[in-house]
Amino acid sequence: IQWPSIGAITYGKALGDITLESQDKNGTFQWEDGSIVPTVEDSGKTEYTLVYTPKDTVNYNYTEAELEKKIKLTVNPASAPEIQWPSIGAITYGKALGDIALESQDENGTFQWENGSIVPTVADSQKTEYTVVYKPNDEVNYDYTEVELEQKIRLTVNPAPAPEIKWPSASAITYGESLGTSTLTSDDTNGTFQWENGSIVPTVADSQ
Repeated sequence: IQWPSIGAITYGKALGDITLESQDKNGTFQWEDGSIVPTVEDSGKTEYTLVYTPKDTVNYNYTEAELEKKIKLTVNPASAPEIQWPSIGAITYGKALGDIALESQDENGTFQWENGSIVPTVADSQKTEYTVVYKPNDEVNYDYTEVELEQKIRLTVNPAPAPEIKWPSASAITYGESLGTSTLTSDDTNGTFQWENGSIVPTVADSQ
């Protein structure tokens, strides 16, 4: 039996898709299980069974012949699939990068922000670049050595709705004192308060 020699294969090919070339004209070759897809980790380790089927078992006695052979294959990584980077619509101020969904049809890896704690501002809109990092699911069977796994993205940041204003209470004053001497007390942390005209001196008649 002239067993076929098999060169290196690329990951993703099932045994049944491997051409078995031989000068043997007295029979045919096939894999015991052609549905197996060898991985790079199988390379040079896992044995696969090749079966020889003689064409003529009447005129030739194959009872002492070994009709099966164990073969180890060299499996090279396949080219990395194209990365389908996510598209991101406009966001509203107040949302950190880590809270922004990175939606993509890519099924070969996951995406995340390089720094998810950053909160983009309206001033950053379409100016500041943020880095999205791609993490492949399989870096053994696919070769990502020449693939760029990071992408710079600019975002459109819209203003958030204004927070509710917590108007202050004013401390009492004595007649003769101006509005500017009345203390304005509030829990509001989003702005400051001041009298439109602090020089006005209210009278007792103006009192609540």
